[in-house]
Amino acid sequence: MVKNVGPIPIWLLLCLFGLSHATERVCSPALPEIASALGVGSNLVQLSSSVYFVGFALGIFIIGRLSDFTGRRPLVFMGIALYCIASIMCSLSTNIYMLLICRFIQAFGISVGSVLSQAMARDSFDGFGLANVYASVAISLAFIPSVGLIMGGYIVEYIGWAANFGLLAIVSVVLIVLCSYYLPETSKHIGSARDLSYMRVFVKVVADKKVMLYALIVGCVSGMTIGFYVEAPFIFIEYLQLTPSEYGLLGFGVAGANLLGGLVNKYFISKQHNSYDVIKYGVILSLIACSMMFFGSFFLDTTSSRPVVILVVVVPTMMHAIGHTFAVPHILHFALVDYKHISGSVGAIFGSCYYFIVAIVNYIISHIHGYGILGFTTLFLGLSITTALAFLMVKLIVAEESVKISS
Repeated sequence: MVKNVGPIPIWLLLCLFGLSHATERVCSPALPEIASALGVGSNLVQLSSSVYFVGFALGIFIIGRLSDFTGRRPLVFMGIALYCIASIMCSLSTNIYMLLICRFIQAFGISVGSVLSQAMARDSFDGFGLANVYASVAISLAFIPSVGLIMGGYIVEYIGWAANFGLLAIVSVVLIVLCSYYLPETSKHIGSARDLSYMRVFVKVVADKKVMLYALIVGCVSGMTIGFYVEAPFIFIEYLQLTPSEYGLLGFGVAGANLLGGLVNKYFISKQHNSYDVIKYGVILSLIACSMMFFGSFFLDTTSSRPVVILVVVVPTMMHAIGHTFAVPHILHFALVDYKHISGSVGAIFGSCYYFIVAIVNYIISHIHGYGILGFTTLFLGLSITTALAFLMVKLIVAEESVKISS
C-alpha cells in the first residue's frame, strides 16, 4: 500500500486532458504556413500529424505500463517536461525531418495527458461518478481545443507558425507548476502488476473481442474528429482563401456542438440512461453526418461559395462532434471495468490501440490530399460505417454474455 494516496482534483484532470487534446488544434491553422516555410508539399506536413499520433500511441503503451510500477505522479512530470522541450525544438525546426522527429517526441511526452489522466480518473472515481467525470471532461473539451484552434489561427497570422509551438511550451510550464502543488499520487496498487507479464496482459487484452471493438470505435470516431483538423486548414485556407484567424473562428461552431453533446450526455447520465443506448445514438449520428458530407461533396467544385462549403463540411462535422461526445466518454467509462487492478497497463494497451488507428487515419489523409474533398469525405463515410458495424458486433457479444449468465 502507498501512503498519501488521494483523488485527483477534477479541474486538474481537465487541464491534463485538455493539453493533450488541444495540441493538434493549436498547430492545425499553421500547417499551410509550415509547408511554405519549410519548402515541402502539404501532404508531407500532414504526415507530421500521423507521426505525432504514432509517438502518442507508443508513449501510451510504455508510460501506462510504467505507471503501475512507479505511480502516476512522477511520470506526469517526466512526460510534460519532455513535451515542453520538444515543443521548443519544434519552434526551432529548420527542415521537415527535424520537425517530424520533434513532433514524435512531443507526442510521446504529452501522451501522459491521456493515458495517465484516464488511469487517475479510474483510480479516483467509479460507477456513475466516473461516468460523470468523463461527461464533464467531454464538456470541457468543447472549449479547450476550440480555444486552441482560435488562438492558433491568430498567432500564425500575426506572429508566425513557430510561435504556436512556443505557446504550447509556455502552457506546459504552467501545468508543471500546478501539478507540483496540486497533483497527488492516485494509485493504490503501485507494484501490483509486477507479477504479471506485460506480454501476458497484452495477449489477454487483445484476445478480448469486446475491448478491441471498443478500441476500434474510439479510434475511428477520434480519427475523424482529429482528421478534420488535418485536412480542414487546406480546404478553408488554401481552397477558400480564408485567413488563418477566420479558419480558427470555425472552432466556435464545433465547440458549440461539443458543448451541446456534453450537456445532453450529462442529462442522460443523471437519469442513469443505458450507456449502450447513448453509444448507439452517437454512432448513428456520426453515420448520418458522414453520409451527408459524402453526398454533399458531389455538388462542390472550385466555383462553390463559402457558405455552401461550410454547410457541406462544417455542419456535418458539428453533428459528428455531438456523436463523439455521446459515444467516447461512455466507452472510456466501462470498457476496462474488468481490469481496474492493473488499469495503467491495460489502459496503455487499450489507448495505444485506438491511437494507432488515429495515426493510420491521419496517414491516409496525407496520401489522399490530392483527391480533394471527395477523397476526404469518402474516407469519413468508410470510417463511420466501420464504427457502426463494430458497435453491432459489441451488441452481439453482450447479448451472448447475457444468455450465458442467465443460463
